[in-house]
This record gives sequence, C-alpha cells and structure tokens, in this order.
Amino acid sequence: PTQPIPRDAVCWRGLDWGFAEPYANYWMFLDQESDIHIARELYGYGGAANVGTREGADVVRDKILDIERIHQINCPEGYLDGSTKDQQNAGTTIYDALGGLAMNWKPWPKYAGSRISNKQMFHTLLKVVNGKSRIKIHDNCRHLIRTLPALPTAKNNPEDVDTHAEDHGYDAVVGAISAKKLPTKQERFHSDLIMQMNRREGIRQISRLPSVGGW
Repeated sequence: PTQPIPRDAVCWRGLDWGFAEPYANYWMFLDQESDIHIARELYGYGGAANVGTREGADVVRDKILDIERIHQINCPEGYLDGSTKDQQNAGTTIYDALGGLAMNWKPWPKYAGSRISNKQMFHTLLKVVNGKSRIKIHDNCRHLIRTLPALPTAKNNPEDVDTHAEDHGYDAVVGAISAKKLPTKQERFHSDLIMQMNRREGIRQISRLPSVGGW
C-alpha cells in the first residue's frame, strides 16, 4: 500500500550515502499498532543496477528537504553511517554537506557484531505472525522492493548480507530501524489493550447520546 505519512506519527529517516554507487534515503513511521511503515524513497539510481548518480551530498540534502516540504513530512530526526563524518565532500565532510546537526542526523549504532544482530532483528520484524508482518513497505519504494528480495548473503559469512551487492536500501532501512527504541511485545500488548478500551468507551459514549434521527 501507499499512504501519506501522518503528521502526528513517529517519523524518522535513514540514509545510506553513495556517489559512484546509489545513495538511499527512506522515510519511516510507526502506526498505532507500532508496525513500521517504510513510506517514501529517495534513491540515487544511475540507470543500471548498483550504479549511482554522482550527485553531491548538498544536492541530495536539498532533494530531501524539498520532499519533506512538498509532502509536508514532519521528520524531526534521521540516521546514517557515522563514517560520513570522516568522508570529504568539496572541502567539508559528507555529514555536514548532508545538513549535519541542522537536519538532526545521528549515526546509527555500530559495534562488533552489529551487522549480524541487525540482520536477525530485520528478519524478526519481517516474520509474518497472525497473518501480518511488522514491516510495511509502501509501493512507491520501488528500488527497495527491487533490491531487497535479490540481496544475497555474504559468501564468507551467511549471517550477513553481501556488502558488494546492491545493499544500499537494506543498509539505510536496517540502520535507521536499529537506532530507534521500538516498543516491546509487552508494551505493544498494553497499547493494544488501551486502544480496545478506548474503542469500547467510545461505543458506550455513543450509546448514551439521545436518539434524534431514529438510528
């Protein structure tokens, strides 16, 4: 499905930087059931698989800001690879050229074994339970839909994906999700319970209204 990002939703971005290879930026939000919607994509597709557009980081920054302005996306924070603070772009760092603190970019967590644990986390979120997955990829994220099913595992480490493949959408999404504190199963249960109670209370309130139209 494709739907606008609600202005009151918990929204954030994830960006995997690329120049000769594609960059990938995704906007995500949590719905009322704490499922994750990957709702909009900006992808530096250079006309062939794993070929980038060679756009400057400042150009990509402006594209992100334009999309948020045009579509009225309220996105207070974003996550990217911390190595962008070390990479240079025309005399400044990639991080700063992408907007830095002004766009509230933060490095996603990286530690020994983080790629493996992130892959396991993503598989858990993708798992279908009671007929649904916690990850909802919207139709307009066409490059994520194109690359994610085709992403191979690493030849020397089946616990990780092949980083030489077109993994940019995967890295942007998984890195950004890993940086958010998602509700636990117990927290989701309590949230669902409160929603059900509110619905029942709403029904009771409606039943107390005087009947005017006869319905």
